[in-house]
Amino acid sequence: MAELIINEIVEAGIVDTLVAADVAGDEFVNEDGDVFIVVANADSGAHIVTINPTQSTTFSPGFGTVDRDPIVVSVAAAETKFIGPFPQIFNDINGKVQVAYDGITDVTVGAFKLASAR
Repeated sequence: MAELIINEIVEAGIVDTLVAADVAGDEFVNEDGDVFIVVANADSGAHIVTINPTQSTTFSPGFGTVDRDPIVVSVAAAETKFIGPFPQIFNDINGKVQVAYDGITDVTVGAFKLASAR
């Protein structure tokens, strides 16, 4: 499993820095629940991206205990999707979110968050 480096989006802009998806999946630090991923699929067929919560339920004020399903996103051929941000219920014990792919042929990914406004 590869660890994605978080790219901060600043006022002056950044160049997207997508890397090849790892066959064993990818992970990234998600301390504040403000990180999202970009998944680009240059393959000729769709690929599925799955992010599983570390708990199956969570407490939501006004709603009580609610079920939390995995996030499952289909990224069509020649398509790029922005996925997230991810609430901390998706963090593992190390504060990281785990990302799985059904296939990685011509799939690239990057992790991003907004820089703090000044």
